[in-house]
Amino acid sequence: MAIDNFKPTIWANEALLALKKRHVFPGLVNTDYQGQITAMGDTVKINGIGALTIGTDSRSISYEDLTDNTRSLLIDQERTFAFKIDDVDDAQSNPNLMQTAMGEAAYGLADATDAYLAGLVTDAGIKGAAAGLGVAGSPLELSSQGVLSLLSNLNKLMSENNVPTEGRSIILPPWAIEKLNIQSLYMGFNTTKNEEIIQNGYVGSFYGFNVFMSNNVATDDPASPTEWYIPAFTRPAISFAEQIASVEAMRLESSFSDAVRGLHLFGAKVVRPEALAMVVAVPGAEA
Repeated sequence: MAIDNFKPTIWANEALLALKKRHVFPGLVNTDYQGQITAMGDTVKINGIGALTIGTDSRSISYEDLTDNTRSLLIDQERTFAFKIDDVDDAQSNPNLMQTAMGEAAYGLADATDAYLAGLVTDAGIKGAAAGLGVAGSPLELSSQGVLSLLSNLNKLMSENNVPTEGRSIILPPWAIEKLNIQSLYMGFNTTKNEEIIQNGYVGSFYGFNVFMSNNVATDDPASPTEWYIPAFTRPAISFAEQIASVEAMRLESSFSDAVRGLHLFGAKVVRPEALAMVVAVPGAEA
């Protein structure tokens, strides 16, 4: 049978590569882990060591043992794709067709993964009315100038929380990017023409943040949102692991065609909540 010649490893790698190119959130979080992902319920290890003691006297130096701060990350999410194709063998001889199909599958998987990671913002350690970041039911109303004030405030809050300045990111919904672009005409907003970066949602850097755009910023109601939960963070705040665990071909009994299906496994965890901020916001009127 034609499906006996199917190359699952090749197409699993193709799907994973296409998936990584389309990620927004996963490209900004920690993906340093150890372990094999093969099934739901697997765990992988997030590498880390404990804090070191800083001495004050060069004449009396003591050497401490490194402490293992490795954590476990549960792989508890799965997503699938499946499509029919007239002949798997013919499709594989036409790389453009299979790459296009895997690209479409990766787009859908990346969208689902981004939405899941966006939802972790509620575990942020920096949030609330006291921080000036709004709360559910009483959100910030962001005008174009308000977006600038928000970035400035977040920069201050993260610095006060000892969050490293390197690699600070914020992911904004399209309406907030539009308001920020209004200010870019006057404030020297640093945008990029790098095609690959733009594909992954990167818009530019401003007020100490790499600014990204995504439709997957969490909301109070995905079907009809009235509030957006905007995340600002650094890479160590969230750990993420994923794998295309299986891609296989089969003959469909209900039609004269072959089929390809795949399984995407992943898990994520907020491990440094102090490096993650949540802003509850809505579009505000312009002055």
